[in-house]
Amino acid sequence: MQNTVRGALGLVLAMGALGAGCGGGGGTDAGTPTDTGMTMGDVPAGPRVRITSPASGAAFPVGAATELQVVAENFQLEAFPPVGMMAPGRGHYHVYLDDFDGNDYLFADYTPGSQIVIPPGTTAGMHRLRVSLRQHDHNAIVPDRTAALASGADAVLPIMVVANNMPAVTINAPPDNTNVRAGGMVMLQVAVMNFGLVPPGMPAMMGRGHFQTYLDNNSGSNQLSEPTNNTMITATIPADTTLGPHRVRVSLRMSDRSAVPGNPEAVIRINVTAP
Repeated sequence: MQNTVRGALGLVLAMGALGAGCGGGGGTDAGTPTDTGMTMGDVPAGPRVRITSPASGAAFPVGAATELQVVAENFQLEAFPPVGMMAPGRGHYHVYLDDFDGNDYLFADYTPGSQIVIPPGTTAGMHRLRVSLRQHDHNAIVPDRTAALASGADAVLPIMVVANNMPAVTINAPPDNTNVRAGGMVMLQVAVMNFGLVPPGMPAMMGRGHFQTYLDNNSGSNQLSEPTNNTMITATIPADTTLGPHRVRVSLRMSDRSAVPGNPEAVIRINVTAP
């Protein structure tokens, strides 16, 4: 991640250029203004966000992860800092469905690509995703939503929500980007669609199975908890986990622990802190 604040830096440079033209010198005749390239009406560009993928009207199956790509301008996307640390011109973004706001977001992220899951129960048809730039304290860069859309601090994507008859899993709690101590535990509340839950170790049955939970890109037997058919999963973060952002993945598995077609899994981001 870059540590410069592009919006603030642009303002400083613009002000410096204007100041250089006020008193002469610097290779110009006294009293002759330096050409800054700006007019009296010019102001530094504010923070903006654009949705680059998918295209407007893209299909989002209920309960399945669909990738959303964004680009921020004049705003530095960066990892979630400790509580209380603020930095102007830096932060992250929230993704909302339709008119939801505040803490009712689908996802919060600071990377260009997010896996968005449309919640079960969402009606099929046209909906809207809204990406909103946020400060480190989760407050909106531009609090008024109409003004945020007009300024570009929010971006909207029309989407088509479609029914999904494939197995899917979602993580309903804890909130994304929860802090978890290294060596500590996190309780995951999960839900499934189009899939039956049975205890691990049973003979393979079509459409029946359990959960397996992993940290980051781990796989196989390197799990955070025992395989389970319980929708409340207690995952233990290894004590030697490096501090900082990580991912917890909940994967659907057949009852004999083989892969479910399509490899359905749900992901949340966590911030691992010191013990």
